[in-house]
Amino acid sequence: MTKPTGNPEAVISRPARPASGLWILLAWSPMVSGLLGIVCFVVLFYAEENWRGKRVWERCKRDLAGQGAVMEPQAHATISIPDNLNVLKAPGMSEWFLGQMPNALVSGLSTAWRSIPQRDSGDLIEIVVVSGTTLPSSLTSDLCLDYDAPVLSVADPTTTDTDSSEAPRVIPLLVMDSVPLRYAIKNLAGQDGRKYLLDSNLLWSLGQTGPSFVRQPLRWLLDCFAGRVRAQEPCVNIRWENVTAFQALMTLLDNYNLAWIEDSTNHIGRICIKSESSTMVQLTPGARERVKQILRGISSPPVPEADTLRASQGFVLYRQDNSSPRTRRHPVRITVRANTLPDVREVESFFPRNTLPRPWGSSSLCALASGTNTFHAFANASCFCPAEDYLAQTDPCKPQLDLIRGALKRPYAIIDAGYERPVAAPPRNFVGFRIVSQALAQRAQSYLLLGQPERALEELTLIHDLAALLEVEPPSLVAAMIEGAITGLYVEVIHDGLRLGAWREPQLSALQTQLEKIHLGPLLVAGLSSERAAICRTIESASPSEFATAFASDRTPPNSWEELNRPGFCLLTFGPRGWRYQSMAASAALLQSNIACYDRVTQTLLPREVAKADSAQEALCSHASPATRLAGIATPSVTRAWEVMARNQTSVDQAFIACTLERFRLAHGEYPLALASVAPGYADRIPHGIIGTGQFHYRRSDATHFTLYSAGWNRKDEGGLASDSVPLVDRANGNWVWN
Repeated sequence: MTKPTGNPEAVISRPARPASGLWILLAWSPMVSGLLGIVCFVVLFYAEENWRGKRVWERCKRDLAGQGAVMEPQAHATISIPDNLNVLKAPGMSEWFLGQMPNALVSGLSTAWRSIPQRDSGDLIEIVVVSGTTLPSSLTSDLCLDYDAPVLSVADPTTTDTDSSEAPRVIPLLVMDSVPLRYAIKNLAGQDGRKYLLDSNLLWSLGQTGPSFVRQPLRWLLDCFAGRVRAQEPCVNIRWENVTAFQALMTLLDNYNLAWIEDSTNHIGRICIKSESSTMVQLTPGARERVKQILRGISSPPVPEADTLRASQGFVLYRQDNSSPRTRRHPVRITVRANTLPDVREVESFFPRNTLPRPWGSSSLCALASGTNTFHAFANASCFCPAEDYLAQTDPCKPQLDLIRGALKRPYAIIDAGYERPVAAPPRNFVGFRIVSQALAQRAQSYLLLGQPERALEELTLIHDLAALLEVEPPSLVAAMIEGAITGLYVEVIHDGLRLGAWREPQLSALQTQLEKIHLGPLLVAGLSSERAAICRTIESASPSEFATAFASDRTPPNSWEELNRPGFCLLTFGPRGWRYQSMAASAALLQSNIACYDRVTQTLLPREVAKADSAQEALCSHASPATRLAGIATPSVTRAWEVMARNQTSVDQAFIACTLERFRLAHGEYPLALASVAPGYADRIPHGIIGTGQFHYRRSDATHFTLYSAGWNRKDEGGLASDSVPLVDRANGNWVWN
């Protein structure tokens, strides 16, 4: 028997060595494997999106460069100049026109007219509210109205129902099932025959029952992964019985905290977010006309209309004349049939601001309850201010105004701010520009009423030069829009002087020279170009908090959760950097399409291109993906800016032509038979209309009256049919007329 050899322990089997902890974890923990897969997927997703975004942005820059656009920050950087050549380095200029802090000059000019003693106007109207079942024939009143909130209409004199010509059709049953809000508004307004304007950005800001990417991006992202993302636009699900289309529309708007504000001149409604100043009552066309008739004859204004001028701050300037006594009539009586008693604010809304006769300016009627069912309405006579008193009240500010005149003689106006940080640039004090320009315009109007046109020209010249200060480097879109508004104010005073017959040859020649230098289109283009570069730079470099602060409508500091739920903050914090570049490309392309609406060679605006750009803006806001959502937040809608610019530039050109016609009249005793008679004698050339390539049309009524007009937004010659839809622009009808 052979004996075993070697170490006996060698033949004993040993247990296998345990595998490493990592392999055991992988073998027994599929969750860890899944997590690693998700991490790899996220890394690859971010890398791919970053590459895609950078590629899209580079391609966008090449395309824009081919169209002449410059996107490099160095091209928009400002130069350094000595302080003694910079307008904004003059004493007081930075304090008055930079920053947002209140200052003594602006405060003094904004409240000057309120310190002047006013005269009383007395009661104008007595309103008595009765039951809706009362027959109007049994009532003794000058006018009987029916009020079925929020609609005010004319009552039938013999029945308890409204006038058949006035009463809208009652719909027995109205049902809407998952109808998008914009289409619900369109259908209801169309059934009532009403036109309206709706901001495309408005629907995006409205809330809904489910999670919204705008308001709850975290919940929206979770629903994205779960496949439960719903349309952003709210849908309407309603059922009404026995209502009119307009009543249904008003109720629908109220449900979404919206208001219908109607322009009395063309009856086009503007749908906006409801505010304290929103109109509570909507008058039917018949009721509005009857109210106007009543107000025209109830009381004489404090002064004759020929001696008044409307001031831009909401009051009326007038020339005092004690030789003409003021007449007064007893208040008229209006009966209102209603099932519920209206409150004071509703009664005041029965008489819209623009239904008062012209000498009352923009004042509205105030109402006070005088009994359980009666009210007294009276005009706010504080809206009247004597021209002499206004000049005396604002004369203490003349030293500061003289400092502004001296500062504007410097050759440059540059803000010391690098373009590399647009969000850190000091803001312009646009309120200061507006208040100072309004005060100067009102001083010019006062001098015109007092027969001192040379002094009025001095104030207008300062407005003209102050508006040019808004062209300070670097330019901005808001500054271009404010300059257009100030220019409109400047032209309005010129119009007032022509209506009064106050201007003489020296002032008219000087005004022509100033008007000839005003070109608002290139300024808006420059503002858009600078805005495009600033938005792209902000999207690229701003921190989430800076971006949210720059573009948030609510400037109050949010708490941590509200900060996280702001879409700009969430996307910039957690999204790939490539999304920044894709948003930059979308914003730059959209603003370039707006810039292309203006032909710099012919200096004309193309409304069709503006409509295309507006549609692109709406598509960006309504169907934006997370990759381009930052562009939807940061890119402004420019359609309104183009419309106002076109209207203001038309007014500038018409004022230039009117000055040449007035010079001709002063020299020959009558207006010319044809517009060609004033050129080249009184002007080198006659400007053309900014809409399309149309010319201005001139028609002499008699030796001292004429009509001057150009094609409106629709580019059609409608024979001088006016389209006075200020502040809105009627896109479908009417010419722009100088009266």
